[in-house]
Amino acid sequence: MNYDVNIMAIENVYYRQETNWERNICKTRHYDAVVFFTEGEIEYNFPQKTVVAKKGEMLFLPGNLPYSGKRHTERCSYYVVDFLFIVFKIFFL
Repeated sequence: MNYDVNIMAIENVYYRQETNWERNICKTRHYDAVVFFTEGEIEYNFPQKTVVAKKGEMLFLPGNLPYSGKRHTERCSYYVVDFLFIVFKIFFL
């Protein structure tokens, strides 16, 4: 099955350098996001799994999926693009 993703709006684009990032309480984001990591390592804890994101990797964070997390390194930095989108299933006959 294929999907067609339609980005409705890009809400925010920003770069962060962190020395104290931590999310102890599991909560959802306001938007869906793509995060590109440029330095360090962060552990994200989702209800069904844990993901460790490292420098050079990209992570999709769904806005409706709660998560918590913590840094594994002293410093971390990343770019974030927050957006709203719609997914359509494409059926082939």
